[in-house]
Amino acid sequence: MTTLIVTGSNGFVGSTLAVFVGKIFDLLAFITRKDLPINSDRMRKFSISTDYRSEKIRELGYVQNHSIEQEIQKTCQWYLKKK
Repeated sequence: MTTLIVTGSNGFVGSTLAVFVGKIFDLLAFITRKDLPINSDRMRKFSISTDYRSEKIRELGYVQNHSIEQEIQKTCQWYLKKK
């Protein structure tokens, strides 16, 4: 439902409108004392671009020490041990 409010038929609606809608839900949550799935923090999060690219930092000479595949595998092993 959050995605439908943040994006419309023409794409991105905008952070200000999304946060405003979230504030309305904040007020409803306060009045009803319920944790609603939509709030201003979530709307702000979903209305901000999170498309990060590594090209710029690699152009500056950064080389990662471990592959993503290795680190995901280590994280999964750690998680399964904790479980």
